[in-house]
Amino acid sequence: MKNVRGFIIGVSAPEEVKRQIKRIALEVEGVEEILDLKVMVIGSGRLFVNLDIHVKEGVITEEIEKLIDKVKTSIKQEIPY
Repeated sequence: MKNVRGFIIGVSAPEEVKRQIKRIALEVEGVEEILDLKVMVIGSGRLFVNLDIHVKEGVITEEIEKLIDKVKTSIKQEIPY
């Protein structure tokens, strides 16, 4: 029953996955630091990532939207979930 519960509501992702996500996000130009990261494995191996970042000073809204897209794309390309 415990496995079914985790499958439905999710379980925390392994620490190695969290470290990879942090590394990937910090490699994106414009990301200054990771403020918070929550990662859950949901269903049959899908990741739910809630990532709060601090961007470098002077980045405008349009650039922030592009930066967020780049972070998402980079994570999806490098994490095997």
